[in-house]
Amino acid sequence: MTWTGDQLDAIQIHFVLCTERTGSSMLSLMLNLNQEVISPSEEQFALYFYKKHKDKIQWNDQDLEQFVKEFYLLFDRNVNLYFEDRTAFEQLLKEHKEHLNYSRLIKLCYLSFYDVKVKDKSSIKFIIDKQIKYLYHLDQIISIFPEAKFIILSRNIQDNINAKRKRKLNWNQDPSYLAAIWEGAYSRALEIPESKRIIISFEEHLTHPETILKEISNFIGFTYDVKMLATEGVFDQLIQQRKSRLDPSYLEKLNQFHSGLKKTLDPEINKKNSNSSKNIQITQKQNVIMERLGYESQEISVLKSGNTLPKILAYCYRPLLLDFYLLLPLSIKVIIKQFKKKKQIV
Repeated sequence: MTWTGDQLDAIQIHFVLCTERTGSSMLSLMLNLNQEVISPSEEQFALYFYKKHKDKIQWNDQDLEQFVKEFYLLFDRNVNLYFEDRTAFEQLLKEHKEHLNYSRLIKLCYLSFYDVKVKDKSSIKFIIDKQIKYLYHLDQIISIFPEAKFIILSRNIQDNINAKRKRKLNWNQDPSYLAAIWEGAYSRALEIPESKRIIISFEEHLTHPETILKEISNFIGFTYDVKMLATEGVFDQLIQQRKSRLDPSYLEKLNQFHSGLKKTLDPEINKKNSNSSKNIQITQKQNVIMERLGYESQEISVLKSGNTLPKILAYCYRPLLLDFYLLLPLSIKVIIKQFKKKKQIV
């Protein structure tokens, strides 16, 4: 599909901010079932290419070929699952080269997620990017996308910690460390002005998905569609359509990690995990953040002050490491990304 410059300018970009294991993949799946919305997989190209291309308004074929090359080198392993064919992507950019600026270029990248067999792009009015790491780059994101709104997807801190430990997410499984990660994420999210954000809880999304989706649609501005609730089988269909392009080992991990996307929402998920989460103590500050996110005061043992080491480690891992990585030249990012990919294959 070809868009005019005005059509691209009219497409809005907004963001889902959260930490891991908050149901963000399911929310993204639901959003993609709305014909006015495209919600891409987690990639940070909008941030990484900004410094290099923010002022560029004249593009030739060679420029775009180089951009596509770097784009694919930076892409994570799910490129073959979620993204358009590389040749088609490059051709799309070349078709629009006469009226490209950075904003339009990035929107075309977003619009290239999911090929036309998966999603019709002709009615897209909203791009809603679900990106966990953007919580640590909010100043840059707001600078690039000043009109953006933010959907903050939260989860009870104890249940979130338990879910991460169950999935063995993060290199450090200590509850105090995971609590510090949660604290750092949502303390940043709550700094966003209230007029620019909406807080959605994992728990409410599980139990009242239609109500939550209507709240999001009213906040962002797209038309609510009951089809957004018909998620069963959608992820399986996507995998089957792209199966020939996926590495078998990656496909196996994908099926395990996103098993929840293969069925309808289960309101009992939190209840199944609640008993083991009650023993996780949190600090007074974390409890205050919980209350600001809309949770009732917890009948739990709250620590007056926690061990400082987990907080230091959490700060070094996020945001310090992410800030350092962002400052690296694009060429160094490519080298690091390719090294990580090779290591994963081995």
